[in-house]
Amino acid sequence: MCLIVLAWKSHSRLPLIVAANRDEFYKRPSIAAHFWKESPDVLGGRDLEKGGTWFGVNRKGHFAAITNFRGGSLERTGRSRGELVARFLLSDLSCEAFMEEIDQDRSSYNPFNLVISDGSSLAYTSEEHKSFELLTPGIHVIGNDRLNSDSRKINVARAAMAKRLQGEVSEAALFDMLADTAPTENCEEPMTKALSAFFIRAPEQDYGTRASSVYWQESDGHALFCERQFDRNGPTGKDKRFELTAQTSMTP
Repeated sequence: MCLIVLAWKSHSRLPLIVAANRDEFYKRPSIAAHFWKESPDVLGGRDLEKGGTWFGVNRKGHFAAITNFRGGSLERTGRSRGELVARFLLSDLSCEAFMEEIDQDRSSYNPFNLVISDGSSLAYTSEEHKSFELLTPGIHVIGNDRLNSDSRKINVARAAMAKRLQGEVSEAALFDMLADTAPTENCEEPMTKALSAFFIRAPEQDYGTRASSVYWQESDGHALFCERQFDRNGPTGKDKRFELTAQTSMTP
């Protein structure tokens, strides 16, 4: 996952809105969003190479997503960062309790940005954090830099979400935002320019956006999760769409 845009307690009806793109090599095998057979309360895609996931939710109203950190040691052979998303969704822990649980081993994972919500709090951490942050209401953006970094792509993404919040929030509007292939950087280096778009196409590197995910939760606990999968030729199959009712409601 290389772009996560979150609106936290910024909408009167939807306390949490998430729009995210997962960018990955086309050859890396994965499964689209589904309820996990061994853990039927967990909903998300599955990375078949390492077994974790990049974006998921559960029936308790918990949400988690992760990106890699391009500025980290990408050659490090640590634990799969996708394991952290699965660990949180399979647990009964609050954000704070989970962050405390992983405090001793966060540095053993490959470089990551992790964002989680238990329905009451939204929290962020990375492998280099000494602890974690509970995020304040507003629009937060994570790419392959750290949370809310001052980069062109992050700032454009924040403005794009703010624009969507001014109207009627819809699946179509959020997917339209995620599908933007316009580079946010005007530079000479082709790959840098390609990676600056929300939706990435770099077939010459066998790399691009593999999944777009939209998730929101209403204040009464009802939630919607939609996913659109891609390969080098475009969308693959029909959109996945799930409606859930969380056991714990969220406070706007």
